[in-house]
Formats: sequence, structure tokens, C-alpha cells
Amino acid sequence: LHTTERSNSSIRENMEMVVPIEGLITSRFNLREGAYGIRMASAAMAQVTTITDGTIISAGWTPDNSHIVHIQHPNGLISVYKNLSQTLVTKGQVVKSGEVIGYSAEAPASDGSNNFELELWNGGKAVDPEGYIVF
Repeated sequence: LHTTERSNSSIRENMEMVVPIEGLITSRFNLREGAYGIRMASAAMAQVTTITDGTIISAGWTPDNSHIVHIQHPNGLISVYKNLSQTLVTKGQVVKSGEVIGYSAEAPASDGSNNFELELWNGGKAVDPEGYIVF
């Protein structure tokens, strides 16, 4: 195994991660197409939970992604939760695995896009969430 593969394998073995929202994957991770995470269709205002323990590094609103939350996890892993209707956390807050951090959008975006997106970053590079979480 390459060092990166060994490192990713170690992270997966040492962290038990949970699915952040109940729903169906509608778009998968694909770096070539600029898809840095997965998109999921869910019920309006569904609870969004953290995939594992961590610390909130940012929580706010952007014109492109509605409300968005970034969480720093052990071993350099960062999770990003996009297209939320609201957040329930603040920068610096410590969260536990499965803790509710916000809610999905009230309705699909005007362009018809799915209403929740999860990205995972390891060592500054986007990684496939399906390699870490069983959906």
C-alpha cells in the first residue's frame, strides 16, 4: 500500500462514522467532473448529523451553498455539510458523532439540484465519502 492509502485505511479503521442524513445518493464523488462529495435527496427539513466526533471550524451561509458547516475530525479529516436550511452549531463547538448540526433545505433549489451535499477532505484533498461511510 502507498502511504496515502495506508493513512486513509487507518483513519477508516479507527473512526466509526454514521450516515449524516436519511436519504438516497443521487450524485457520487467524481473529481474529473468537479464533484468533490456526494449529493443526497432527502425529506425537507430532515435532521443532518455529524458523521463522527469533531470541532466546528466554521458554520455560516454562502450564496452558492446556503448554510454550510465544516467540522475538523481526528487524523486531519474535515467534513463539509452543504445546502442546509439552517445550522444549530457555532465555530469552536465540540460535537459528538450523530449530533444534529442542522436541517436540510426546505425544498429543492430553483435549479432542481439535490438538497444536501457531503464532502470529506483528508490532508487537503477531497476523498470519496463512500470510502469512509456505509450508506
